Amino acid sequence: RPSRKIDKRVDSYNVRVLSTRARIRAAAVGHMELPQRLTLFPPGPRESVDEDRANEFIQCWNDEISQYDEALRSALGLSPADPIPEQHRPLEGPVGKISFSDKSYSAGAAATIASWLTRDRAETSPIASGVEIVDLSDVIASRPEDEALQVLQILCDAFKSANLVEVNLSDNALGSKGISACRSVLSGQVESLQRLSLCNNGLSAASMEEVADILTADADDGSDSGCAGENLTQIHFFNNMSGNGGCHAFARILSRCS
Repeated sequence: RPSRKIDKRVDSYNVRVLSTRARIRAAAVGHMELPQRLTLFPPGPRESVDEDRANEFIQCWNDEISQYDEALRSALGLSPADPIPEQHRPLEGPVGKISFSDKSYSAGAAATIASWLTRDRAETSPIASGVEIVDLSDVIASRPEDEALQVLQILCDAFKSANLVEVNLSDNALGSKGISACRSVLSGQVESLQRLSLCNNGLSAASMEEVADILTADADDGSDSGCAGENLTQIHFFNNMSGNGGCHAFARILSRCS
């Protein structure tokens, strides 16, 4: 039987490696109800978004994060001036999901938001690195093609080093050029991506071949991590025009799903 000293070391290690959800469950057992991670949406109705409006979104989101921190301090019995102990902060950060849907972003607005997402924060990692679900559907309506592609690439690149579980790129009329613009948000999710939506994007057979190439390509970091499509459990791609050729490409993706 291990000694009590070894038991204590093992217990300490186990506490450090608990996931956020496990820590929340453990805290609940200890009669502490910690706030759930945030889901952020852009405020207001459908609209065209410029840099000034993007900054208003960011102010709103910052306020929500501040409210989350206040709720976490309250749950821990801390005063507003007290720092939150690192072991009680979600490992992935305060934001679990972020949606940009139902807006039309200018390139400047996209760059402003991407800068906020990837900026180093005082007590946690950048917002983008901890997000698990991102909704990028319907974000370029009525934009000229060149700007639309730029917007997609800017927003997708912000999440290229995240560990996203779900990505929604629907309703963006992507085509082949759009798929290339979104490559980073797909190829960067090796080992984490489980759900992908590419609905109503005007994807041809050739575009679906591009999607299949991205999702079935082995990690390019020299590791044996596999491919981005390996852990997929759900793919939605209705209302496209890929025909039989697109189905063959889709079969390639399915062949790599474990």
